[in-house]
Amino acid sequence: MIGKKPQQVHMVGVGGSGMSALAEIYINMGIRVTGSDMSDSKKIDVLKAKGITFYKGHSSHNISGADLIIVSSAIRPDNEELQEARRRGVNIISRAQALANQAEGKNILAVAGTHGKTTTCAMIGCIFVQASFDPFIALGGEASFLSGNGCYGSGKWALLEIDESDGSMKYFKPNCLLITNLEEEHLDFYGDINGLIDGFSTLANQTVDKAGFYCNGDDENMQKVIMKTGCKWISCGLDNISDWMAKEIYLEGMGSQFSLIKNGKFVSKISLQVPGIHNIRNALMAAAVCLDLGIDLEIVCNSLATFETVKRRFQILGQVNGILLVDDYAHHPTEIVASIEAARQLGGKVLAVFQPHRYTRTAVFQERFASSLALADEIALLPVYSSGESPIQGVTSENIKNNLLKNGKDRAVCIEHNQIDNWLKQVGRNGDIALFMGAGDLNKTAKEIISNEGFGK
Repeated sequence: MIGKKPQQVHMVGVGGSGMSALAEIYINMGIRVTGSDMSDSKKIDVLKAKGITFYKGHSSHNISGADLIIVSSAIRPDNEELQEARRRGVNIISRAQALANQAEGKNILAVAGTHGKTTTCAMIGCIFVQASFDPFIALGGEASFLSGNGCYGSGKWALLEIDESDGSMKYFKPNCLLITNLEEEHLDFYGDINGLIDGFSTLANQTVDKAGFYCNGDDENMQKVIMKTGCKWISCGLDNISDWMAKEIYLEGMGSQFSLIKNGKFVSKISLQVPGIHNIRNALMAAAVCLDLGIDLEIVCNSLATFETVKRRFQILGQVNGILLVDDYAHHPTEIVASIEAARQLGGKVLAVFQPHRYTRTAVFQERFASSLALADEIALLPVYSSGESPIQGVTSENIKNNLLKNGKDRAVCIEHNQIDNWLKQVGRNGDIALFMGAGDLNKTAKEIISNEGFGK
């Protein structure tokens, strides 16, 4: 723990998913919280209702009274609030450091990985709550069972979603670790896939219980992590022989079902009300770790059967003119494929609306974005959402469209936000699914279309 318990915390970039979860935890602890960000959001409104003092925009005056500054990884070092904190000698720590500090003294169950960590973590959290664990939870998305994305429970377990994007995994020493999968991502920080493998290997080697490492048995890159660690791993898979397996998989509509197998023996049928093969994998890992922790099988099954999707993870927003609007956080080629395949379960054409997130990511994945999006019937591409990055020459949505054309996919257009509703009116029909994908602000446009109760209004 860094220093004594703060009296007032100021959070720079409080609107982010990880920062807002931490803000909720501090509020639960009875600590005064102030925070700043460049824009308002519904999440900010929730935090304000819970007692946070929010400042729109950054100013040196915002940190008044704070004895601890917590900074998001998205904030630049020359931010004026950070400069003022340094001038005053106020302690500044990262979000990851703050989260590790708050979880100190508890048994940490960390969930990491390129895809699915938010949903897997939320599934485990739902089970923990139903099992009366009274857990400390920090999620990267809002879950209905929490009415938010963080809580400070008095139980012995801390359930943490670990962000790999900036190398901050090094601050955590979990008692139990789940790695959902590992794929090329955040190469602007890690350089290449080997750097990413090294980062996850460091986290695995810091696991306190060397028999508490759960991994995806179907993931080739996970095998490379395992070779670099001294941990005994527990594998969870669908294809390769694993310790825990999902078999007899049935997918239909907004639900799915599978048989849970441990060491070749049937354990139970698991039913879900979230779609997609990726959610089978998420539920498999959640069930495996919770059952190994001794949680009753009936609690595990019932919790998963009633689990509601995390916000922005294949979240049904509503219907307009017979077209179902779905909001999904997919911003990586693999996630796009998973989301389109899940949409296929619902029937109708899939109308993909995609907003690339960050220039650095788009530069790496322009061709793969095209091959993934090609699975949809109609495709609308929005301009790249910068997330604070400077533009990179030649990195545009137009290039993704050109790659689609090379692959023979001529049903793609580049449009602006205010053109989406007219595009849907032109290409959509009753029973189709409009799938809004991206980690930027595209979901706001989707909600506006719902609010207007029709297209072209």
